[in-house]
Amino acid sequence: MYFKCDIEKITVDQLAICIGVETLYREQSMPCALLSLDPMTFDIKPHFSERMRERLLRDRVCLVLEGYEASIEEGNRLVVSSKKADKPVKRRAKRGSQGNTDLLGSETPEIS
Repeated sequence: MYFKCDIEKITVDQLAICIGVETLYREQSMPCALLSLDPMTFDIKPHFSERMRERLLRDRVCLVLEGYEASIEEGNRLVVSSKKADKPVKRRAKRGSQGNTDLLGSETPEIS
């Protein structure tokens, strides 16, 4: 892997992304070059067609790196970012116990 950017403050997560993406490049016998840390941007050599770039690199990032997705920008740059949730998760407060007064009332036999 080649680092063509300042990696002085690289984090463990970013390094894991680099290793994951490098495996995809290595499968295609391509050198992997990191161009930027924010956003994580990798160079794609121009000898791949657009469809091959999508199928061999972009679409496979989510398989190698769970929770991440990739896009191809400017034709020859692979940008990796974390997935955003499709729908925001709303938390609801738990309702307090209402007791079992309804059940007790229906189970109690009538006394005559």
